[in-house]
Amino acid sequence: MSDQKRPPHNRRPPDRRRPPDRRPPRKLKAPPKRGMDALANIVIAMFFTFVILYMLFRAYALFTPSVELMTVRLGNIESQQSAPGMIIRHETVYTADRDGRVVFAVQEFDYVRANTAVASIRDVEAVHRSEQEIAVLQQAIMDVHDMRYATRTDPHVERINSSLRTRMVKSMSHHMQANLGEAYNLLDQLTQITNNRNNMIVNESMYVRNDLSQQYDTLSSRIQMNARDIYAEQSGIMSPLIDGFENTFTPRNMQELSREQVRMSVAMDTIVPGHEVQAGDDVFKIVDNTWYIAAWMPNEMTNGFTAGSNKVIYIENTATGRYEPVPMHIEHIQHNHREDFVVFRSTRNVINFLHQRNVNIRITDNVQSGFMIPTSAIATRRFFRIPLTHIHSLTEDTYFVVHRLDDNSRRNIPVTISEATEAYAEILEDSLMLSQGDILVPVDTADTFHVVSEADMRIVRGVYRTTTNSADFRAINLDGELPEYSDTILLDPARNPNIRQFDSIVIDAAMTRQGQVVR
Repeated sequence: MSDQKRPPHNRRPPDRRRPPDRRPPRKLKAPPKRGMDALANIVIAMFFTFVILYMLFRAYALFTPSVELMTVRLGNIESQQSAPGMIIRHETVYTADRDGRVVFAVQEFDYVRANTAVASIRDVEAVHRSEQEIAVLQQAIMDVHDMRYATRTDPHVERINSSLRTRMVKSMSHHMQANLGEAYNLLDQLTQITNNRNNMIVNESMYVRNDLSQQYDTLSSRIQMNARDIYAEQSGIMSPLIDGFENTFTPRNMQELSREQVRMSVAMDTIVPGHEVQAGDDVFKIVDNTWYIAAWMPNEMTNGFTAGSNKVIYIENTATGRYEPVPMHIEHIQHNHREDFVVFRSTRNVINFLHQRNVNIRITDNVQSGFMIPTSAIATRRFFRIPLTHIHSLTEDTYFVVHRLDDNSRRNIPVTISEATEAYAEILEDSLMLSQGDILVPVDTADTFHVVSEADMRIVRGVYRTTTNSADFRAINLDGELPEYSDTILLDPARNPNIRQFDSIVIDAAMTRQGQVVR
């Protein structure tokens, strides 16, 4: 026991109940950096702000109707607007003074001088008997001359035979068109030429000179005695097409024609020149070179028309179906609410339209070019034209008002000037609380009060062009009112500098307002 070492007196024995702590000593953490926390908070705030703005934008887009746009382009459009008119001429109708058959001495639409025999009326029965006797006599003449070769080869007779063949060839086209008047005219001419030829043969032949020539002359005189000529009392163009309105529509009463009269339909294609007539029937008429067209036309077609000026109009020719340009003089114009009554005058091209009484008129050629715009894109805005002498400025050229007089007191009404001239300021009607009859106080007490009236209103038409995703009203120039006959109009680029090709405009102007967001 003495050899064993004792623990020191001051040393405590180890505590067997707790195990020794063998973990490494903990390291102290560094204090947090406040700058990094602030940056993270900013990023998070920006992210949530972006999300909120995006959701608001989507919600606004969801409840905001979309606006349909179109691109302005140059295009062509066929003009469909036309106005009906009535042709009026200086026409003198000649009638038959006896019953008989009409034989014209001149061609249809030929120019004749005064005191010229135009047609003759022949006794049908007497002429028929004489023609039968002449036919028998002609056969006898030919039988005699069949034995004489020299007569058949006479150069004068050959020239007449050649004239017969030429006349028949020229008239073939008229027969192909079933022109009854030309057929009768050809028959009369061939008869006359044949009679002249036979008369030459009769006079030439010594075998039949004394006998057959006397019989031939007697029968020819009998035919002439049974024919009565009709002479033209004045110079003009002969026309056998009588429609019955020659004394109804005249230059004397053309300025008094109603819409119904001007738009009456005259069936000229059913008129056939008379061949067998009775006493008092119309035979032909003489037409003067000066002719007129009376028409009731929409206001948009007569824009710029003035009495005394010249205008090229396009008239439909019913024979060809095409619109022909015709220079006309505006003889008379009467302005009305929606339609104007116009009378045109010309001294040319009267023959081209002698076969018709009704015409369709166009002011422009069939095809026009310009900016093709739908009528639904045209917006109408109303502006007040307020004199500058009644526009008050509260601050230095930044805030304007008008003073309205209400029960001897003044009320300041703010205004936004859209456009200003030297004398007036134009203010959009929707932005100004004014109405007709309101009294405006002038800036200078020496000036008089201004009473708002209809004369202060100005109507402007335009389209909404999209600039920076918003609708911007741009004024346009139209030739007259908006057309009712078409959904599309053409704008003259030279008169509409506010819009250009490839601009985007709103199609439905009625659902658009100034400054509206366009998407």
